Amino acid sequence: MPTVKPRKDGVGTRARILEAACSVFATRGFREATVAGICSLAGANVAAVNYHFRDKNSLYIAVWRHSAREEARLYPMDGGIAATAPAPQRLRGIIGALVRRLGDQGALGNFQKLKSMELAVPTGLIAGVVHEFREPFRENLKKVIRELLGDGVSAVEVEQVERVIVAQCMVVRDALRTPFSKGPAKPLSSEDFERWTSHITHFSLAGIRDLKRRLSIHSKNSRSATPSHTTSNPKTAK
Repeated sequence: MPTVKPRKDGVGTRARILEAACSVFATRGFREATVAGICSLAGANVAAVNYHFRDKNSLYIAVWRHSAREEARLYPMDGGIAATAPAPQRLRGIIGALVRRLGDQGALGNFQKLKSMELAVPTGLIAGVVHEFREPFRENLKKVIRELLGDGVSAVEVEQVERVIVAQCMVVRDALRTPFSKGPAKPLSSEDFERWTSHITHFSLAGIRDLKRRLSIHSKNSRSATPSHTTSNPKTAK
């Protein structure tokens, strides 16, 4: 594994360690990765890890936080769509941001591998970081879904729709992988990202419209099935 050479733009030891650690953790997993191996790749000494991060656990958490911030910087959760735009446009912006986050094989390539590694072999270390960065994204998506579904929709129904949309976006990571191949996925082009964003957006909006229609029918049926309670006048009752 080649050593990460110090960059000439003033990026310091801490940044090099984070970059190297993300690569090593993503490739070897948390348990198999060693601080010595990370330092060797970063061109730093073990004392630097102790100084900047204290220990391996804290370094792992710092890698996740650093990578999540970079992900949010590169692909803001609104997808560049104004908060005043119509809900369908905002939904497309959110889906586009998530598609690009999940399909990035360049700057975020190691972070995507790290996510897969954590899912396969959970460390139990990054629940707080995941919540910190994932929840604002989820809440923004659910806000748009509630607006599209209209009044009276339950929190359960909103969450179900949110999970289905996210699940659709998840397939983008392996969309162009050769079947049964163990090699890396083929990088997605700008056209690929746009095609997947459009497809998932149209599919999701169609599903939301159908769900809204069914909820409306159910609500009307429930109201019509409710018996009207009239109080009889005992004086006129025979």
